[in-house]
Amino acid sequence: MDRTSLVLSDREEIVTTKVSQCLNPDCLQINLGDTYLCHNCHEPVLLADRYRPLNYLGAGGFAYTFEAVDEHRLQTPCVIKQFMPRQLSEASRQHAIDLFRQEAAILKNLGNHPQIPDLLAFLTQQERLYLVQEFISGQDLLQIINQKGNFSQEQVKQILIDLLPILEFIHSKQVIHRDIKPSNIICKEDNTLVLIDFGSCLQSSQEFLTQIGAITGTPGYVAPEQIQGQAIPASDLFSVGATALHLLTGIIPIDKGIDLASAPLELFWEQVGFIPDPEFSKIIGKLLQPEVENRYQSAIEVKQDLEKLPVIQETKTTSKLSLNSTPLHINNSSSNTLILSGGNNSLQAPDYQKLEQLLAEQNYLAADQETWKLLLQNANRTLQGCLTLKDIIKFPQEELKIIDRLWQKYSQGHFGLSVQRHIYRNTQENQRSDYLTWQKFATNVGWYKQENWLKYGELTFNTQGNKAHLPACCIDMFNRQNIDRGVCGWWRLGFIALINKLEQK
Repeated sequence: MDRTSLVLSDREEIVTTKVSQCLNPDCLQINLGDTYLCHNCHEPVLLADRYRPLNYLGAGGFAYTFEAVDEHRLQTPCVIKQFMPRQLSEASRQHAIDLFRQEAAILKNLGNHPQIPDLLAFLTQQERLYLVQEFISGQDLLQIINQKGNFSQEQVKQILIDLLPILEFIHSKQVIHRDIKPSNIICKEDNTLVLIDFGSCLQSSQEFLTQIGAITGTPGYVAPEQIQGQAIPASDLFSVGATALHLLTGIIPIDKGIDLASAPLELFWEQVGFIPDPEFSKIIGKLLQPEVENRYQSAIEVKQDLEKLPVIQETKTTSKLSLNSTPLHINNSSSNTLILSGGNNSLQAPDYQKLEQLLAEQNYLAADQETWKLLLQNANRTLQGCLTLKDIIKFPQEELKIIDRLWQKYSQGHFGLSVQRHIYRNTQENQRSDYLTWQKFATNVGWYKQENWLKYGELTFNTQGNKAHLPACCIDMFNRQNIDRGVCGWWRLGFIALINKLEQK
């Protein structure tokens, strides 16, 4: 079937029609038919009269990603990345635009590598910046581990051996990726690995290495020095080590409360019940050294050490969490429901007793954190530790209503998602700009003060604060760790998706 087609079924009748996804972030309408203008907002659907967006894939930071086709090249698949820095001050906006242009330049420089997506176009339309990249067909490693279970030690070793030359290549071009993780590594049908998402990459320079830069990366994978705003090539190697741990065990150390920057790797092995080969563990441990000078300094150095290791015959005693002992299965009777079989790892239905107890005790900080855990559990995203817009759209409404009712009940209507929704809708009626609505709403509930977006630790976790101040769990993950990144575009989109889900009939 044509990638631009959507199959609609009604009992025995099947109708196939072309679809186009509107690029307007305030619309995102799915248009049926071979249309030029969006049926809802009337903006042009085609980008540069050439690239037709098919499907909204998600958002990260200030970038929105769309699956698309190139109509000038016989419907060749591609990816559109849209940059919307409108939620920044003028100075920050210009800096963000410069970084986006730098990303395009970096991709152009790196695109001749067979394991990095090609840059096809960099352009402006409707005052929005766009990158168009090669579409990579395949599954990312996070999808594979969720569907097929943990990788064996030999598989992870081979993945690292295949991945490290890509890093050696980009580092030789003075580029630091800064967001190495399983979901950014795609395995093609021929088992070739492709490194994607260079939105966080940075062109390193002597000036950068002596200055504090922007904080980026993903919690659980990011190196200690990178959290402090200073990334170097060895920072990517730390992320490679954290990725290896995830692939081997299905667990991110931070989800077990283990900080790799301060706790020994042996503690993680012990807690998850994994028994690695000592020499392999030694290599992973060197990748994860918190002090840069004790870590591997080059990707090739890591690859050479891995290639010296003998082939390990995987057995049930090698790893308690291997595919042979406690596999990760997909329950086909329920969409995307993960069930860990074996031991005490079976996925349980959400239990709201703890949340109710914390709210009754007016322990609002712990209740907010418990709410976040429940949201992740309901969306089957506990391992990932984050939510996507698609997760929220698919979120079970009744579970969301239970959370909302508990917050309202024990705060006497002071807190709750529906209280926030009411304030947001009233603010929306009085503001033209989408962002001004969000900023005014955030001011009303106390998330935005004196022209600054508050960090998570600066929020008020009691009823003395603004009405509807809580729950505030659906925010940027770095903000939750009290890292100042300003307002996050996903925070706004995630919040709006959440209250829309709450009011659906």
